[in-house]
Amino acid sequence: MSVVPYQKDLRVVWKHPDSRSVVLYSKEHQSFQYISLDRVDEVNGSDSDYFHSKNGSNQRRRSSTVCPRCGFNMSRSSPESMFNNNYFKLLANVQSNKLSEQEKDSHMNLLNSAIKFPSFKLNRSTFPDNLFSQGYFAKFFTELNVLGHGSNGVVLKVEHVLNDSCLGVFALKKISIGEKLSNLENVLNEVKILYQLTNADVQLGGNLVSYNHVWLEVDQPTDFGPKVPCVFILFEYCDGGDLESFIDRLKHPKLDIEQEKQYRRMVRKGLTAERGVHEPRSLNDVEIWKLFKDITNGVQQLHSSHILHRDLKPSNCLLKYRYEKEVTQLDEYNDIPKVMVSDFGEGTFDNIERSSSGYTGTLEFTAPEVFGSNYSRASDVYSLGLILYFLCFGDLPYKTQDIKREIQQYAKGESDLFTEIDVIRNDISKDWVKLILECCSLDADKRPSASEILANLNTIYLQLEAKQQNKEHPEPEAYGIHPPDSFNYPKFLAVIVNVLLLKVQQNTFKMVTCFIIGLSFHVTTKNMIMLSVLNALFSVLSIVYLNSN
Repeated sequence: MSVVPYQKDLRVVWKHPDSRSVVLYSKEHQSFQYISLDRVDEVNGSDSDYFHSKNGSNQRRRSSTVCPRCGFNMSRSSPESMFNNNYFKLLANVQSNKLSEQEKDSHMNLLNSAIKFPSFKLNRSTFPDNLFSQGYFAKFFTELNVLGHGSNGVVLKVEHVLNDSCLGVFALKKISIGEKLSNLENVLNEVKILYQLTNADVQLGGNLVSYNHVWLEVDQPTDFGPKVPCVFILFEYCDGGDLESFIDRLKHPKLDIEQEKQYRRMVRKGLTAERGVHEPRSLNDVEIWKLFKDITNGVQQLHSSHILHRDLKPSNCLLKYRYEKEVTQLDEYNDIPKVMVSDFGEGTFDNIERSSSGYTGTLEFTAPEVFGSNYSRASDVYSLGLILYFLCFGDLPYKTQDIKREIQQYAKGESDLFTEIDVIRNDISKDWVKLILECCSLDADKRPSASEILANLNTIYLQLEAKQQNKEHPEPEAYGIHPPDSFNYPKFLAVIVNVLLLKVQQNTFKMVTCFIIGLSFHVTTKNMIMLSVLNALFSVLSIVYLNSN
């Protein structure tokens, strides 16, 4: 038996701790290898009965933490799953490279035959081979369930399968191009934005959904429909659902039958448990701050890459995981799931002149100027303002079903969408109202940028922090003293009177008596008339007492 040396050309492109496996890629051979660390003796026959150890000795193992091919040590890496950003593209390239020229031409003919636009034909000189990957989905993915439907497609929950092993769960948007050329143009526009984000790596560690791969296949979207070109967009799966559904669940909580059964069993045993039904509630200041900061950060990342979203709304903001227990303390805000901005189907680059006369974004979150002029970053900010309104109040400011008419009236100054906004809720910071009005200003030039909103949110954080600290550590109220909320003339006058009384009295007992009486003038009350009467009464009584002694 010979020792198998580490192959320097191999690199780990996927690490999956749950299955104790790694996927290796060889650039030289344009190939992948799937290695299970629980079956190292099965890798490439008997030659893999041994792995290369640091001290050069040969050791036989059936289970290891070290890859016998590249030396990657699973035990020294983080417990999270990891894969290379270009993994799915590399996988498509390998599949494409295995095809002969004749097979590639055949695939291109299949795609063109499915595109029913006589004036629009694709050719291999302008269309990358690996972008059209017929059979890619069936070979590497398994459909789990449907997450949602759109006008031209469906979003699926899928798992990536390699060598009969599941390596991860993803979301996949399948868009039917059909017979409308505009559909293809819109999808190709989204693809351009996705590649821009991937190349810039702005999504890493940020608040933009990570897109993993884009490809085309000829598919049959419905059981009885024709085969048509479809775009497959693979992206990060967010288990918490979208923000709109989340807030709707808070407003209209449903009975969790299993949790309710568990609650009743625990009660019968004399134990405490959480009920399966919750009271309707709204978001608190901490939740509003965290969720809105994440969304704004995602928009700022887009704008810094010169991309306009053009369809910002709560349903396009996804929570990384489910959020169950309410967080009320600022120092626990990391327990609130990260929000990821998604769906760039309406997006565009901000250096491209594009008329909005054919705008197809969501009407409820549309800025007034969009109906008659070019879309800008300020239009995204207007949408942010309405998202903040939705976070604060669980609804939108429209009063009728004719939303477009209301927006147009607001733009003309004939009505105000935000009347009485400051009295809807009195249990949250008034800074939210101010920020909403700034973001939704009719003058687009007066709206703050995404970066300025983030700076504003930092200020709001400090104010909320100070407010919470005051609640946790209130000032001592010795002798009934309450610090006044603002300057109060009667209180000030009462203090002056009693200081004068102290000056004219020499007896220590009298001085102490006057001092105690003086403290009583700090009785906190919002009724100025009553406070004035009390001040006068105490002053008269103190003078009478002093004269009688």
